[in-house]
Amino acid sequence: MLLGYSVERVPENLVDEAIGWLIKLEINSPTVAEKNEFNDWLKQSIAHELAWQRIKRLDDSFTNMPTQALSKAFNKLEETRHSTTLERRQALKLFSLLSIGMTSSWLAYSYSPWQRLISDLATTVGEQKSVVLSKGSELVLNTDTAVTTDFNHEYRQIFLHRGEIQLDTQIDFTSTQRPWLINSSFGEIKCYGAKIIVRLSEQYARIKLLHGEVEVANRSQSKVIKAGSDSVILSKDSIFQQTVSSIPADAWVQGYVASKSLYLGDLLDELARYRIGRIDYDPSLKHILLSGVFQLLETDKTLEFLTQIIPIRVEYLTRFWVRVKPA
Repeated sequence: MLLGYSVERVPENLVDEAIGWLIKLEINSPTVAEKNEFNDWLKQSIAHELAWQRIKRLDDSFTNMPTQALSKAFNKLEETRHSTTLERRQALKLFSLLSIGMTSSWLAYSYSPWQRLISDLATTVGEQKSVVLSKGSELVLNTDTAVTTDFNHEYRQIFLHRGEIQLDTQIDFTSTQRPWLINSSFGEIKCYGAKIIVRLSEQYARIKLLHGEVEVANRSQSKVIKAGSDSVILSKDSIFQQTVSSIPADAWVQGYVASKSLYLGDLLDELARYRIGRIDYDPSLKHILLSGVFQLLETDKTLEFLTQIIPIRVEYLTRFWVRVKPA
């Protein structure tokens, strides 16, 4: 039976091939020959069938993906078919998380591979990257982020597929003639000499303006936002201000959180973004107040530090699954 087949016994090349077939079958209409070729591939072994079953669970993620993006992803996948870079290996190995009982919907959002395949710039989980762009403007990518850029004589666009970025265009005095655009599936942000942080979640984009002024728009409305206000929530149908977390929106740029009034739940949620897997915690711990400096990139050390300053214990169910409980 397939249920007894361990994920470690599915070779990476079969996972790669299954991803390729999923993308190929979702683009346009596959020919009869392609369908026959896929069926032949599927029947080769139980490992082929298991690889296909696991990747097919991500189908909802691909269903919502634009056809153009699918095409680009497929082309890039084919280009890298015979070159196994470290980054690609790490991305494929994330599928092994299925073996520790995580739901496919959570995995589909957290580790869908196509966003990195089609991106111009990307980071893996726990990685940060800074890039100097046009006219000295700086783009910083936080953990697990993917963006595509499109610069022309009319505008400079950054499409945020996933994750979080900080864009600083303060020194670009040409932005009034050629604006910076930050686009996502939720809407558009037009920047003129601004410094801004944008973070995506499943339901919305969270915007924190640190300097300047921007215009935020979705399919039904637009608003001008000025620095100094609360975080702005941009969804497909609404734009509103809201304080989302006790963690400063720009804390991640320095790699640590320094606060005199920080909720433990907010800190644990933030730490979870920098490690592969998940951090679960007892609901009674959520509103414990903390004061101090907490590193984001070295999550195990920070978790150990927390056990020394508050009465909690940290259990490692697996290397990917951490549970925090009252001591």
